[in-house]
Amino acid sequence: VACKWGIDEDIVRAQIAKESWWHMSTVGDNGESFGLGQVRVPYHGTAFVNNNARASSAYNVDYTYAVWRECFEGRLGWLNDVEHTGTYGAGDVQGCLGVWFAGRWRTAAAITYIADVQDYLNQRVWETTNFKNG
Repeated sequence: VACKWGIDEDIVRAQIAKESWWHMSTVGDNGESFGLGQVRVPYHGTAFVNNNARASSAYNVDYTYAVWRECFEGRLGWLNDVEHTGTYGAGDVQGCLGVWFAGRWRTAAAITYIADVQDYLNQRVWETTNFKNG
């Protein structure tokens, strides 16, 4: 998925570790988010047609990074019309990670999430014994 959508594979590893610790069975947000990327039903309902985002790990992460790519390409202009910090525009890898979590551009919640993913990236958490043991 990293190659398909043009994002660094280690960023994907870190973000998916943050979202689900790489467990497809993860359910979050009071039963609204599912799978590896924690695709959220209220905001991404079409991903759940035929139960795809819940049943397929490949579909779940593909959907997650398709959304990231739309953001990265600058196609989410509405981000400048809702709560935001700074001006949304194309080409901001980290900013688009924050959008996945917060649904907003560089808000406090988005910045905290970006820092958390960056921390996992810096630790290479997916290579640690704690991660490998579950």
